[in-house]
Amino acid sequence: MFTSVSILLALFFSLMVSYNPLLMSINILFSALIMTYLFSSIFSSWYAFMIFLIYIGGMMVMFTYFTAMSPNQNMNLTNNLKLIMLLLSLILISTFMLKFDPPSFFKLTFNSQGFYSASKVITLMMLINLLLLSMVLIVKIINLSKGPFRPFNYV
Repeated sequence: MFTSVSILLALFFSLMVSYNPLLMSINILFSALIMTYLFSSIFSSWYAFMIFLIYIGGMMVMFTYFTAMSPNQNMNLTNNLKLIMLLLSLILISTFMLKFDPPSFFKLTFNSQGFYSASKVITLMMLINLLLLSMVLIVKIINLSKGPFRPFNYV
């Protein structure tokens, strides 16, 4: 647990050093993975999964915005940043290998019958209606004639 927290803090501090949108997105992805691991060990795994999906959704929006607004530039990594990334990946791999238990890992089962039980039909229908309503509202809000932020030239 202490190792995960220290890796998370190192990732947050290395976020201040990175200047490229791709490096920032990779950094946020790794921090989301580590936070998901921490939340799944402390709280429920469903809570961690929801946090991960929220992070990934926000990261996709930010990455799309950054790539549309920033010019095409090369990604120049400094030696310190390469060393930090190498050390973080080695620590992640080593902690995963220490806690990996193959027999119990492959015995994971998922029972989906609880979602469709008679007592949860109302909740399921409300979720379906919420997803349908949000899809219709997003389609109506988007003005399709505007196009992307920056025009793309297809040569």
